[in-house]
Amino acid sequence: MNKKLTAITLVAITLGMVATTSAQDTSSSNEVTANVTSTVAMDVKPETLSYPDLTVGQVSTESNRSYGGVSIANTGSEYIDQIWLETSYPDTRPFGTGDPTAYNAGNFMTVKPESRDDIATQGDNETYHFVNRKEFEDSNYPNFIRTEPTDADGGDIGSNDVSDHQVGQFRFGDEWFYYDIPTGADDQCNGAGANSPDVIRIGQTSHTQSEDGTVDFRNDGTAGLDDYQEYSLSTTGTDAYGVTNNSVEFDFRSGNNQTYDILTACTGNTGVSEPHVVLNRYNVDFNQTSDLTSTGSISNYILDASAADAMLKPDQKFSVETAMNVPRGVSAGQVGAGSLTVYATADVDAQQ
Repeated sequence: MNKKLTAITLVAITLGMVATTSAQDTSSSNEVTANVTSTVAMDVKPETLSYPDLTVGQVSTESNRSYGGVSIANTGSEYIDQIWLETSYPDTRPFGTGDPTAYNAGNFMTVKPESRDDIATQGDNETYHFVNRKEFEDSNYPNFIRTEPTDADGGDIGSNDVSDHQVGQFRFGDEWFYYDIPTGADDQCNGAGANSPDVIRIGQTSHTQSEDGTVDFRNDGTAGLDDYQEYSLSTTGTDAYGVTNNSVEFDFRSGNNQTYDILTACTGNTGVSEPHVVLNRYNVDFNQTSDLTSTGSISNYILDASAADAMLKPDQKFSVETAMNVPRGVSAGQVGAGSLTVYATADVDAQQ
């Protein structure tokens, strides 16, 4: 019995010794080093958002295949500290043309960032905002809109003179807010010149299918004619004028108020053939006006992280929910294709 046990033990030990000796004799290790170069890159998916069944006056949050937004992935090697957006818009006024292709789908898009400590403005994750929505002057505005002539032209208070005013609507689904820019004899809205009042008046109460809202923009001291907010226009960049620092607030009957910057462009301004205004929220480089990026006074970055821990690190993702806000009065049919463009900057010193 003892002999048999010994043999078994020897066999077991012999096998272990052979295996160990083989590993020691045939293996070796070599040092491997790698250095990753600096690259700033993103992957934004999905590449296409399609909304096939939109209804005027409503907001749709789901596109084809139930996509509720886009995911921005940091596929580079640096820490992304700032992200901003740009949406497309039509060059000429589409309303009243009867042509759905005259509209631009990008001009209907609203966005909402995911909830993070470093989003540009706390609370933005609770409300959809337009990125940069373009609204055009209504040169044949309704006769129930009351304006006044400017001092430069004289005339009776309360008369409607289209040549002295840029009137239009900020269209949010089923709620519109009328605005009035008294442009004066020089037909500008940049706050410059003796005949050019530097203000924009925006109705505080929305116009709906059943409610008039603010429709009187006279400024003659008459009691009850103060249901608008008057903002001073100032220079915001090269050939750019408006109201900055996100100071224009729209108070909706349905709640979820929204705040924007506003850019203005009237006929008398340089290179303006279609008078318009722009609601701006997340495009810090609107119309490639570099001053808007350098000063930061126009709009917000949708992500703006100053500390490395809050930045979008390589392989991390940032989600932006999207929704289409189609106002009343849009022609039925296939709307002209639009785009949502994502921009980012990286802090190359953040990892050091």
